[in-house]
Amino acid sequence: MKKYNVPGLSFTIARDDSIKIERCYGYADIDKKELMGPGIRFRIASISKPITATAIMQLVEGGKLHLQDKVFGKGGILGITYGAYPYKKWVEDITVELLLQHLSGGWGKNQDPVYLHPEMNQAQMIGWTLDNRPLDNEPGTRFEYSNFGYCLLGRVIEKVTGMKYEDYVQKNIFNQCGITDMQIGGNTLTERLPGEAHYYDMQEDPYEWFARNLDSFAGWVATPTDLVKFMMRVDKFPQKQDILQSATLDTMFSAPGDSLRYAEGWWVNKNSDYFHFGSLTGQTSLLVRTHDGRCYAVIVNTRTRGDFQRDLDQMMWHIGLAISHWPDGEIGAN
Repeated sequence: MKKYNVPGLSFTIARDDSIKIERCYGYADIDKKELMGPGIRFRIASISKPITATAIMQLVEGGKLHLQDKVFGKGGILGITYGAYPYKKWVEDITVELLLQHLSGGWGKNQDPVYLHPEMNQAQMIGWTLDNRPLDNEPGTRFEYSNFGYCLLGRVIEKVTGMKYEDYVQKNIFNQCGITDMQIGGNTLTERLPGEAHYYDMQEDPYEWFARNLDSFAGWVATPTDLVKFMMRVDKFPQKQDILQSATLDTMFSAPGDSLRYAEGWWVNKNSDYFHFGSLTGQTSLLVRTHDGRCYAVIVNTRTRGDFQRDLDQMMWHIGLAISHWPDGEIGAN
């Protein structure tokens, strides 16, 4: 924390589907001298993507949609609701699965539409993108990490369920995991949620970001313990029943090829570790499931350049490996 000038840090570790450790350091709010605590909530940024992927897979499992369903066009889930029809080349070839795997054919990196017009609402942004941003590659041929793709998946969830994205996920994912206080965050400092950390960044203002547009790709606010509770219910470990069937989880955690390590909303590795980073102005987060029975989450209320994400990841690995005796029982258990 001293090396990277981190105001506050919070992490939670579970082993064998039992929460064992919560630790907090530093400040949730420096000016108010508010110490970090396990109940402090943070923006979780791109860790929202595994949550959205889980909601999609739940709908697939329930027969409400299929991974090979087309997203756009007259036979697609979103139809021709957005933008001017007919669409540009390859747009109607995009499937739900290709969006999950960041294989839509474009709309990523510096050309990710979510960064280009922050003044637009979601519907305007989607329409503008379809009209003005042609795909660079045929869908399915090239990995390109796309926040916009996960924005579209949020709209797919809304179309299929008839519910707002936030409401559907809270009712059908979080409630099953025993999570009651995860919400979509606001934009400004005055819109900060109760118990939410204050964010700090040396280069950008964390409160000029259009957080309300981020919902399905980077919008959730949570504690590390919330994230671990979620992870434990999709981790394929036997101690707590998962909220998805084993075959569905196998699909969600299967990358499309040896050269790609991004599955359906999760990074995976050859050791069967599943994980996702999150990073926004004023925030960095990490959620991990390890092959040896651990699930953990760590969040800080700043974003620091350099090797910070790598060092945060290494710190959590070292902590887990250094524990020779795990506490009995579970934190918060009755």
